[in-house]
Order: sequence, then C-alpha cells, then structure tokens
Amino acid sequence: MGKLFTLGLCIVLVYTISLGESYAQDSLPYRDSTSFFKFLEQQEEIPSLEYRFKLELKEGYEALLADSTFQFSQLDNTTWVSKAYPNFSSWYAAGAGYLSADPPMLQPEFLVYEEISDFQATQDYVSNLWRNQDIFIPESSPEVGDELVMLANLIPYEPMVKYRFHFFSDYKLVIVVSLIVFFLIMAIGMILFMVVIKTRHSKIEALKDKYEAQIIGPLSEVLFEKSEEEIESMSDADIYTIFPEKDFKKNYLKKY
Repeated sequence: MGKLFTLGLCIVLVYTISLGESYAQDSLPYRDSTSFFKFLEQQEEIPSLEYRFKLELKEGYEALLADSTFQFSQLDNTTWVSKAYPNFSSWYAAGAGYLSADPPMLQPEFLVYEEISDFQATQDYVSNLWRNQDIFIPESSPEVGDELVMLANLIPYEPMVKYRFHFFSDYKLVIVVSLIVFFLIMAIGMILFMVVIKTRHSKIEALKDKYEAQIIGPLSEVLFEKSEEEIESMSDADIYTIFPEKDFKKNYLKKY
C-alpha cells in the first residue's frame, strides 16, 4: 500500500508540474479594458483582428469625413466607416484626437475575420489565442498611458470574471487541487491507520508481558508443591486463591 501511494504521489507531482506550466499560459495578462488595450498595443498585430472607426455624420463633421487618413466609406445616409487597421498603434494614433473630443467624434469598432465584433467577443477571441499559445507577451512592457484609459472608457465593459467563484471555472486547477487533496487525505489516513495499529500492538504486548509476569511465579510454585493428581482435583476456590478471580477471567490468563 505504501509503494502504491508513493507511485501515485509521484504521478500527481509530475502532472501538477506539467499542468502548472499550462496554467501559467491560461492566466490572462489582462483583467480590465485598460490592461486589455495595453496588451493589444504590445502585440501590435493579432491574427485576423482588425480595427476601424465608425462616424455618425453630424453638422460640423465634414472636415473629418474628408480626412484621407481614414478613407471613409458610406454605410447609409448618416453612417460612415473608416478603413480597417491591422496594427493597433496605427489605428489608435490615427483617431486619438477625435476620440478624446467631448463628445467623441469617432466610435471604435473591432473586426474579427472581417466581421464586426463587440468588445466582449473580441476579448474572448484574443483570450483563446493566448490560451492556445498563438500569441505571447513581448519582452518590452510599456506603461499604460492616459490615452488608453480614455479609450477604455469609450467601451462598454463587462468584468471578465463572470462567475462568482472563479476558481471553479478553471477545470485544470480544480483537477490538480482535487488530486493533491485526495492524496493528502490518503496520506493522513494511512498515518492514522498505522498509528492505531502500532498503538494496539504495543498495548497487547504490554498486557501480555504483564499477565505472563503474574502467572509464572504462582504457576511454578503449584507445579513444584503439588502432584499432578492434586492439581487435577483443585476446585475453583483453590485456583482463585492462587490466581485472583478478576484476573483469571481475562483471556490472556486463561491460555495458561
């Protein structure tokens, strides 16, 4: 049983180490919209993800519409969209001044596989790329500027942790912790079992030594002082004068 437990513990440790490396990649490097935009800025370009601006045409926006930087195309009578930017920094630099206006003159939009995607769906797409190790954190880590905070404020955001108990949403971590807890319980159970067995064995041996000491002397006297016929004819009362009745009824004493 001890060898089986040791083997199982080794397997759990190996699995925990390998799963820990995978879990490190599963831990997303962003927790809110601001840090998410910082991550996009670090990445520069992400496969199949593009950015563009939407313009709701109003009075006084004619100059913006004529800006060749955006290459606007018309969707309907009042809605125009810019060209798609695969590079986050280029996209943001082109519209930063208009995004910071009060009210903002442009609205940011995301395209995943050339289809319009809302912020949460875009974040989920990037998160899947991260978990699949298709993208990584670059070596340089620029600080989050006020501009990215301002951009984040323009995006309706829902917290990434959708579950009240986030721990249970990560099945790999639950598996690792469950296995560790299982083997800890097994180890504690084995230790308690061995302690109980050892205690009982020690108690039995101590009682055996005690009862042997109680009968060896009196029994030797009986064998030397009485003949076989006298011993066979002894009544219970005679025996109890040699061996106390309360001790004579104990199992260990009855064996002698």
